Amino acid sequence: MSVDERARKRLHDALERLLGSDEAATMMEHLPPVGWADVATRRDVEQLRVATKRDLQELRVGTKRDLQELRVATTRDFQELRVATTRDLDALRLEVQAQMERLARRVVMWTSSMVVAMTGLSFAAARLL
Repeated sequence: MSVDERARKRLHDALERLLGSDEAATMMEHLPPVGWADVATRRDVEQLRVATKRDLQELRVGTKRDLQELRVATTRDFQELRVATTRDLDALRLEVQAQMERLARRVVMWTSSMVVAMTGLSFAAARLL
C-alpha cells in the first residue's frame, strides 16, 4: 500500500486527537516525505559511492588523455609555426638582400654618372677660361 497525502492527513488528524497539535506535528516531521521504498539505505549509498568513484576515475583518465592530446597538438602547431616563420624569414631576408643589391647598383651608377658629368663640366669650364 502506497502512502498518499490523504493517508498522511488522516494520520496527522488521528495523532492530533490523541497527542495534541505540537506532538502530532513533531511525529509527522520524523516520517519520510514519501514511502519507505524511496528512502536510501546504506547499501544504496555505498553503491552510489562506488559508482561515483568509478565515474571520477574515468573522468580523470579521460581528462589526462585529452590534455596529452592537446599537448601533442600544441607542440605540433608550434613546430609548424616555427618552420613557416623560418621559411618566411628566409624569403624576406633574400628579398631584402636583392633589394639592397639593386639599390647599391643604382647608387654606384648615379654616383658614376655624377662624376662623369662633373668631369665634363670641369673640362668645359676649363676650356672656356
